[in-house]
Amino acid sequence: MNKKFLLMLVLACGALAARAQVPDFEALAKDKKITYLYMSRGIFSLGTVSVSPLPVSVDMQQIIQKLDALQVIRADTKRSSDRAEAAVRRIIRRGGYALLMQLDEDGKAVTIHHGTHDGAKVVILCSREGPKYGVMVFSGDFTLEDMTGLVRQR
Repeated sequence: MNKKFLLMLVLACGALAARAQVPDFEALAKDKKITYLYMSRGIFSLGTVSVSPLPVSVDMQQIIQKLDALQVIRADTKRSSDRAEAAVRRIIRRGGYALLMQLDEDGKAVTIHHGTHDGAKVVILCSREGPKYGVMVFSGDFTLEDMTGLVRQR
């Protein structure tokens, strides 16, 4: 009975924030060489969340109260990274997301885009280091100022 209750609780938490995710990124979950993670507001309330697509580290505790959803995409091989990066570029272009920041240094590249999707503010953080490519998609009711300080280069 406890397992059923826990499963129902997790499903209910996921349903509460389902509209907050950006569905264009879900297609990447079908690629077996790409890791895809979706977390809703409900999962954030369960404890500390730490997500790190190289080369960027993000301190989630600063923004968790305003965050509705987080999507994380990670590819570790050159071929899967190239596919993921091409797909993300199409999503950014099609969605009209504006470039907020770009950093290229010592083989590491980080770009941050922002915009809105279904009324939620969205920040897309893309990072590449060698063959590894990572994307974090933040959806919620936050300001760009809230996002300042979230990103620390290792």
